[in-house]
Amino acid sequence: MTAETVLLPTRNVADQIASTLRAEIAAGVWAIGQMLPAEHQLMERFGVSRPSCREALRILQSEGLLEIQRGNRGGARVVPPDPSRIALFAGVFLQMRNATITEVFETRMTIEPAAVRSFARHGSREILSQLAQNAASQRFIIHDRPTFYRRGRDFRELLVRNCGSESLRLLCLVIGEIADMQLSVLSHALPHDPDQESRFLTAIRMKEEMIAHVEAGDGDAAAQSWHGYLRYYLDRLHEITPPETRTMKPFPLGENAQSGPL
Repeated sequence: MTAETVLLPTRNVADQIASTLRAEIAAGVWAIGQMLPAEHQLMERFGVSRPSCREALRILQSEGLLEIQRGNRGGARVVPPDPSRIALFAGVFLQMRNATITEVFETRMTIEPAAVRSFARHGSREILSQLAQNAASQRFIIHDRPTFYRRGRDFRELLVRNCGSESLRLLCLVIGEIADMQLSVLSHALPHDPDQESRFLTAIRMKEEMIAHVEAGDGDAAAQSWHGYLRYYLDRLHEITPPETRTMKPFPLGENAQSGPL
């Protein structure tokens, strides 16, 4: 089959090339870290001009599937997809649909306990030990809210990345990213909490309870503990924010995007 018969005339040429290469990347034809063929080779393969070839590569670059390097040693390298890119577009969708932070949090309360239950079945003791160390380390930073929040975010990402289910991993990372970025916007406007230290200690104990259930092999109890942990934060959010402030906000950029509460 020639390149000309693959590219359908009813579709944009660059889109067709991108679609073919995207499918090949997903199928593992081009592995993560591998360089795609040089431009002239892609042009010859698909029978297209240089501008069409470059546009196709830019499409895949914008999707986070390629890293483009210029120069004599440059080219297009396959990179692992980043869930934060999906979260960005999903967040815009939710914002346009007038979703609220509460909705996002309630979705987390649905899917993350399932990830915890899966982790209880598939997670390693090494990862469980890392989770325990993360939770314990937070006791020393209860006075530093941004650092405490970042450490908590690391905890959740370590947990869901090792839950043993790629589907749950994706959903949890995307929804978690949306929640973190939305709460990071809101947190800058939150008043000082005089009970911050005691609330942080309560959150740590709840995570340690979840870890203990996983260690005991009780996935259902671990999932219930994590659900309670998320409910604890949502209830606190409702205590200190009026309903009109809970609508989705434009995503922050830079350092602020990394300082979300959970």
